[in-house]
Amino acid sequence: MEEDMPELEVVLEEGEVPDSALPAVPAANDKKVPVTIITGFLGAGKTTFLNYVLTARHGKKIAVIQNEFGIETGADAAVVFGKDGTKSLEYFELPNGCVCCSVRGDLVLTIENLMQKKEKFDYVFIEPSGLADPACITVVKTTLGPLASTFWLDDELESDLYLDSIITIVDAKHFKQHLEEEKPKGVINEAQRQVAFADRIIVNKIDLVSAEYLQDLEGQILSHNSAATIVRATRAEVDLDSILNINAFDMTRALDIDPHLKSSCCSDAEKAGDHEHAHTHLHDDSVVTVNFTVEGDLELDKFKAWLAELLWEEKGNDIFRMKGIISIKDEQNKYALQSVHSLFDLEQSSVEWDLPRQVRATTMVVIGRHLDQDQLASSLRSILS
Repeated sequence: MEEDMPELEVVLEEGEVPDSALPAVPAANDKKVPVTIITGFLGAGKTTFLNYVLTARHGKKIAVIQNEFGIETGADAAVVFGKDGTKSLEYFELPNGCVCCSVRGDLVLTIENLMQKKEKFDYVFIEPSGLADPACITVVKTTLGPLASTFWLDDELESDLYLDSIITIVDAKHFKQHLEEEKPKGVINEAQRQVAFADRIIVNKIDLVSAEYLQDLEGQILSHNSAATIVRATRAEVDLDSILNINAFDMTRALDIDPHLKSSCCSDAEKAGDHEHAHTHLHDDSVVTVNFTVEGDLELDKFKAWLAELLWEEKGNDIFRMKGIISIKDEQNKYALQSVHSLFDLEQSSVEWDLPRQVRATTMVVIGRHLDQDQLASSLRSILS
């Protein structure tokens, strides 16, 4: 198979602005390949999007990993056999230098085997399945655990990969009915869950709906995850620069919390002036975003214990994503918090508190269900040093 790839011209989509405001990939990731998880309902346009990635002249070398081949490539598959004679890797190589690969067993091992057979890719896209929960599929050594954490938290892997972001693709015409679908008590709405985990949300097929309908849909999406960024698309074609190099799981990104971000669970109540309505989310399974700030310093050990109790005992099944800027006692630098479900990472950043201009305080954004903003803030306030 030909190893030399021709240089390809980078073609940007008109009307799209590259995400140039984002910082460059941190030094720790300079030699690593970013991984993007692609999720969305069947019919949302994932296959169309991946076909675009695999065939368009975008100048990027991307590996697309699927549970099974769902893309018609028109190419013959190359097969790699393991020592026991079974297929360990099967992939298609496309004219633009991209590769489509199916997973057989260990996900990380599949990717690393692929990268050993070829020169390093610029990016890796993983598309688990049409209804896959981005936080839970079979991963390393057949252990059931968070897909995101495979690339984010497990330093022992010493992998050449790191998690860049989670992207959800939605169908503009039909996604609203999925968001609004009522489920039996205790059953999570899968559409809301996929939105909750997303860093970027591609609203596809916008040509099939009116401007008013699209605006209303995007408002509903942001009501479940107001920290996500929406990218509009027709035929699933987007400027790839708008969804790559997000570094969503880099700890410094946790410091980029928008101070003006509203708690989505309370927006309707604020408009109606009804305080009680602001807490109706406690009694249903809707996914919401809450945002709160508590002034003062926290002791590191006490805060870790508070997080452990919150994520492992009290709200382990209800909190999907969390970011925070944390003020730790006797520390001149801000601490950064990231979490996915019950897994969290808390690190000291290189950013100092700008005193006296800044007030030392902890700000947190929590995405999940059955969340009480006041209760969370009060609980955190109770452990102030």
